[in-house]
Amino acid sequence: MLRSAKISYLLLYFLFFLFGHSPISNSEIIIRDVETENFIAKLTKPIFRAANLEQESVSIIILKNKEINAFVTGGQNIFLTTETLLQAKDYTEIAAIIAHESGHIAGGHLAKLREKIERESKKAHFANLIGAGVGIITGGGVKAAQGVAGGIQEAIRRNIMAFTRAHEGAADQAALKYLETAKIPARGYESFLTTLMKRERIRTGNVNPFIQTHPLTKDRLENISNYLKNRRTNQNFNKELQDQFLAIQAKLYAFLKSSNQTTRKYPNKNQQLEDQLANAIVNYKKGRIKKAVLAMDQLIVNSPNNPYLFELKGQMLFENGKLWDSIEAYEQAVKLLPNEALLLMALSQARIATNEKENIVQALKELSRSVNIDSKNITAWYLLSIAYNKIGHQGLSLLSAAEKFILLGDYKTAKNYAKRAKKALPSNSSGKLRAEDILILVE
Repeated sequence: MLRSAKISYLLLYFLFFLFGHSPISNSEIIIRDVETENFIAKLTKPIFRAANLEQESVSIIILKNKEINAFVTGGQNIFLTTETLLQAKDYTEIAAIIAHESGHIAGGHLAKLREKIERESKKAHFANLIGAGVGIITGGGVKAAQGVAGGIQEAIRRNIMAFTRAHEGAADQAALKYLETAKIPARGYESFLTTLMKRERIRTGNVNPFIQTHPLTKDRLENISNYLKNRRTNQNFNKELQDQFLAIQAKLYAFLKSSNQTTRKYPNKNQQLEDQLANAIVNYKKGRIKKAVLAMDQLIVNSPNNPYLFELKGQMLFENGKLWDSIEAYEQAVKLLPNEALLLMALSQARIATNEKENIVQALKELSRSVNIDSKNITAWYLLSIAYNKIGHQGLSLLSAAEKFILLGDYKTAKNYAKRAKKALPSNSSGKLRAEDILILVE
């Protein structure tokens, strides 16, 4: 199931200083999808092992965005845009992108960049003082001051650009080694950068390469091509991963693009999974629910052990008010993947919507499992709050709401809910102790 949520981030000063804008806007839409996340986890496991990174410590976050982009920020967080996933020719290109970002993490580039910018920002402040002094001495006033300060700041900017170019080159070399160790064909790196180079020619023309935030793709491509010529890079292409990637692409495309675009790219006459999946989603988006569900049933007959087909069928049914049928579909998905937090949450959401006590009690069990697996899922805590409220457990409902607002970064509201939860919960209960912990945290 494709789920989206708006999330706010603090703008990183050093990114704004460097690029003139942050790669993350104040409110970005994050895409959550079980199949996509599991695919990426499977793909990245050998890459992270090669980079000596713990998989549990690195988060890969998918942003809904029409630009091809990937970057590291906020520690060990790798951000991928949906357009990057859609434009990749095969799974090896995604592997190459993640390997590159892993090179930034393993090399500590973000921390080094922050230190560099702190040093350079002091120079920038000094430049302003010098400029002001020159304005006074020469009598040139503001214009003279701005001219001197601006010249020094431009030199500082170029200095930082050179620093980032060195990091990009280092990340490229690290990525190639990771891919080779992970036995993933590195040709995907070359093909992806070829695509970027074509776009760069269209968008940037003959822009001075020294003022680019990254080295020109042509330069990087030549370095990578030379590396590949001198090494064995013909590892086996993984057809299973590629088939799953094509299905994920089709699903993303059908949800994010218009129905006309989807049917042009994925003709209904084709019998491949990705074509049939995309067309089922088109029917679902157009409100042709019977046709969409029938298409899903046909896909399930061909792949009865594919939990993601049951999940998508459940979503279609749930969002069209067919709660009991959706529960049945979600139950099949959970049966096949019992420890997936998002699947447990989707099933519990359908149960809660029936407004029947027996279903709500069962939903509480599933939601408790869900947050135990993924304690940072805001929607799961929200649903827990609703479910507890429906069966009269006000203390636990308030506590769940407090957990939700902590994750949203709204400590003031979290404190309010935690105070109320503490009063409502029994003495020495685990819930009351957690409420007290939250109050300490938000102080």
